[in-house]
Amino acid sequence: LDRLSADERAVIQRASVVGKRFWEGPVAYLSPESSRSTVGTEIQSLMRKGLIVSDRPIVPGEEGYRFGHLLIRDAAYAGISKKERADLHERFARWIEETSGDRLIEVEEILGYHLEQAFRYVSQLYPADERRRQLATRAAERLGAAGRRALGRGDASAATNLLGRAASVLPADAPGRAQLLGELGAALILAGEFGEADSVLTEAIEASGAAQDRRLELHALLERGFLRALTDPEQGVQELRRVTERAIPELEALGDDVGLAKAWRRIGDMH
Repeated sequence: LDRLSADERAVIQRASVVGKRFWEGPVAYLSPESSRSTVGTEIQSLMRKGLIVSDRPIVPGEEGYRFGHLLIRDAAYAGISKKERADLHERFARWIEETSGDRLIEVEEILGYHLEQAFRYVSQLYPADERRRQLATRAAERLGAAGRRALGRGDASAATNLLGRAASVLPADAPGRAQLLGELGAALILAGEFGEADSVLTEAIEASGAAQDRRLELHALLERGFLRALTDPEQGVQELRRVTERAIPELEALGDDVGLAKAWRRIGDMH
């Protein structure tokens, strides 16, 4: 890599931000406008040197490429400053948003990853920067949406990973964090991580109470009551009974049909 020309090195570094597999379009987008027309030529030069090889197409109409070895990608990425990494990840996220159209939901996890990476690097460089807060909000939104879909299809491993990352980028008092914690607790129950689930759901209850969001607080109380009934049937079932008896009239007053469905299901679980 040290023996590459400046243009070749710039192209392979931008490709490393896209990922192990990439194609010309986003690499050109990440390049200065003055050098976009030569990106294809530089990629061919890198292929002749064995650093990049052909791969199956990732998008229709574009030639696919991948790094000759994962270590090449890692070394190229390591040569980028933290500031430039933050900028490139954020710009690639923008490229995804601009080009995905109706397919945005399909790539939301990838979009969330790049926003998350931009957030991590900005946090290290500018902890109090407004850009950091905006990146955290955007990353949490995308990772959280992907995590909810994973939870809905019963993929506990993906749901806990995505929802946990979404919650971790937000400050403790951020809007939406209490909901993410409640959903993460449900995913952890599904994954059989009962100890961590109890801790996360307790935090969700406290965060919902601090935000004065009684609906989310009741949802988290129902999830934790169910968990404790599973792990300590003798005491937990009684706790779940008390939670549901208090929750049902409040959920009715709130017009929360989903919450009521959860509460009545837990009554069925008790019996």
